[in-house]
Amino acid sequence: MASTIVACKPVPKCFNPVLWLTGDNPNGNQVTPANNSSLSQWTDCSGLGNHATQSTGGSQPIFKTNQQNGLSTINFNGSSQFMNFSNIGGYFSNSMTCFIVSNAATTALSSGIFMVNVASSSNRISIAYPWNDGNYYFDFGNISGGGRLSGADGQSTGSYFINSFLVTPGTGMKIYSGNTVIYSNGTTSTVSALSSGTLCNSSTNYWSGSIGEIILYNTALSSSQITAIYNYLHKKWNV
Repeated sequence: MASTIVACKPVPKCFNPVLWLTGDNPNGNQVTPANNSSLSQWTDCSGLGNHATQSTGGSQPIFKTNQQNGLSTINFNGSSQFMNFSNIGGYFSNSMTCFIVSNAATTALSSGIFMVNVASSSNRISIAYPWNDGNYYFDFGNISGGGRLSGADGQSTGSYFINSFLVTPGTGMKIYSGNTVIYSNGTTSTVSALSSGTLCNSSTNYWSGSIGEIILYNTALSSSQITAIYNYLHKKWNV
């Protein structure tokens, strides 16, 4: 596949993300925390200030160096560690694109990586994988009204993967593994008046594993834009 050339740098900011968390720069200033230190804030590098935070020491994830391709990641234990967003949901209405570099530690848990208003089945955003039934669950809006896309997650635990999730208004939802669409539908839903969200927590359930990078847009990126972000992540993380 030919590389997609993007003139601006860094590539994730070319398409105006609303959130950009990267494990190799968790403070947003290129100052590296100590290995195995607790992280109270994962700084948003988009410039919008949508930091992921956790004030409770026992719930703070752990920063670990040299985890994938020599880069650092943020590790969540699956039992108590998670982070919060104060108003990330307010950016969304009818479209989104999300890229996640992650390494799940287990398939035994029922939680997700990115969650907004998951107590509602009709007005929510949720990216959950691997669920304890071995599936992806990607929710945007009303899960009974066209806002859910799901399918088997064939990725193994203990390895890093790039996944992306797309909602295109009037067209449908897609789940990518690498740069390949593995699930799609022809339905969409919408969300409204959302606000706070969580990272690696769904109610009292927690996600277990390591996260290298999350890039989130409140627009539906084009195929060429998705390829550009994938190429950036693939080269950076070597996955």
